[in-house]
Order: sequence, then structure tokens, then C-alpha cells
Amino acid sequence: MPSKPSDELPKLTPGELEIMNEVWNQQPAQVSDLTAAVNTGRAEPLSRTTVLKTIQRLEEKGWLVRDPGRPARYKAVRPRGEARKTLLHAFRERVFNGSAVSLVRCLLDSETLSREEISELQELINTTRQTQP
Repeated sequence: MPSKPSDELPKLTPGELEIMNEVWNQQPAQVSDLTAAVNTGRAEPLSRTTVLKTIQRLEEKGWLVRDPGRPARYKAVRPRGEARKTLLHAFRERVFNGSAVSLVRCLLDSETLSREEISELQELINTTRQTQP
């Protein structure tokens, strides 16, 4: 059975993940900049208050911290890559009963991958195989 990531953060809603992606893109990020970014291309824009409440929830959940020097700015607690691993682990456990093979099989069965993507995946498998004990 795969090992569990240490210090797991609480799961994210789709809206929270959208805000987190913008924080990772901009950090440190201001509420006004995050509001503008999440509303880009949106038919019904989110209000500043909605974005701020989402940010406050993310802070309560431990995903964000305020920049000590500038209270209106926020930073992610963990880098995007580490957060992705935590989220993927939770998804794999919940949806695929912990099976990485089932997750990858589902991805391969449901997506049209280019030859380049298939080669890249094969290279990742080969590299992982070489580095595993």
C-alpha cells in the first residue's frame, strides 16, 4: 500500500483550488489581484467579498498565511508540487482505493494522449524504475 503523505492539509473545494492556483501563480498575492484573476473569462464574476471569504477559509484550513509585513497579502503554506501530491494521494485513496495503477489506467483509457506524451510517461516510468530500490 502506498505511503501516506505527512502533514496532510485538509481537502480543497473546486473554488478553493482555483484561488490556490492563483496564489501560487502570484505569491505573495493581494485580494484585489486574486479577485481579478479568478474573474478573468468568467460570465458571472465573483465579488471581492466572496474571494476574501474563500481566502479566510483557506487560511483557517492551513493552506494560506498572511504576509507578516503586509496583512493584505497571502502566501501558500506549501509549494504547488507538494500540495498536488497531497491532493492526488487523497483522490487516489478515495476514488481508486489507493491504486496508482487503476488511476493511471483510467487516465490512459479516458484521454487521447499524443505520442510525445506517451513517450514522456514512458520516460518517467523508466526513471522511476531506476531510482527505486
